[in-house]
Amino acid sequence: FMRLALLISYDGTPYRGWGDVRDRSLRPVLRRLCGTDVVVHAASRTDAGVHARGQVCVFDYADRRERDLSQLLYSMNQLLPEDLSVRELVAVPDAFDPRTNLGKEYIYRISTSDTRDPLHRLYEWHAPKRRDWPAWDIQAARDAAALLQSATPSDFSAFANTPRGAERHRLIDPFCTMHELLVCETGPGAVRITLRA
Repeated sequence: FMRLALLISYDGTPYRGWGDVRDRSLRPVLRRLCGTDVVVHAASRTDAGVHARGQVCVFDYADRRERDLSQLLYSMNQLLPEDLSVRELVAVPDAFDPRTNLGKEYIYRISTSDTRDPLHRLYEWHAPKRRDWPAWDIQAARDAAALLQSATPSDFSAFANTPRGAERHRLIDPFCTMHELLVCETGPGAVRITLRA
């Protein structure tokens, strides 16, 4: 077999997380192109509605014949739904496993303008000033971010969901090193929070 790594992007709006992206969209296409079921592993799971700009996943391609990976990439993207794209496809060493990659980056966008932009509704949180809600305070957000940033692992158990179903039996490490947490104004009424852990 040949291990192939994919760099994928998707709009997570219609999905219930990475498992749903994999099972509803990616695996059926790989099954069609490879002629057999494949196991796909990703760098991490995502929650429902979360989008990905560069998630890494791998699968083992059983056909040892020399295959034009650019043609395979083209075929994948022709068969995948419009909300999912394979941006890169490369052969990697057999031992490569994206699940051991500990680095992640998350970007959150917030609009503090009085009116919401319907074209951004799926990709940003609208937090306008309200009578019963204090106005967005960028400096307070930066101060809070500085408290969470650390060079050593911190316990984030308080931020975790309560495990349900089969997840109750899965060991989850609540410790994480938040290397960088930036709060930036990107324009009038526009805030971007970038988290690297």
